[in-house]
Amino acid sequence: QDCIDSDTKFVAPSHIRFEVTSVIRNQVYRGNISEQTGKKAFNVSHDINLDLRHNRQIFDEAWRLALTYKRPTTYDSYYLALARLEGCDLWTADRRLINAVKESLPWVKWIGDYVPQKHQENTEMNFTT
Repeated sequence: QDCIDSDTKFVAPSHIRFEVTSVIRNQVYRGNISEQTGKKAFNVSHDINLDLRHNRQIFDEAWRLALTYKRPTTYDSYYLALARLEGCDLWTADRRLINAVKESLPWVKWIGDYVPQKHQENTEMNFTT
């Protein structure tokens, strides 16, 4: 709810809505959350106002970052690329991603450490699943 009510600007690669929906559905399928909780999470995730981005510069940077950090796919690299290009932090729940880049990309942060900063304007953040 803090994300919805926040003045923080959220930017993300255009595929984030597909990824979030897939993760939520997988959690319901595995029995980790109820269908009701999954539906609520789905609704909340689609109510967050995101500035979705996709352009050649992001694709090029994602490709370069995937090679640099030996990532098997570029999905996570799109989030890294966007955060780097926007000059903002990347908050993620993906421990493997953090472990792969933590030594050289200090702006990649664990979502569990996030503390909402109420009343702070013009903050940009990039989230990944």
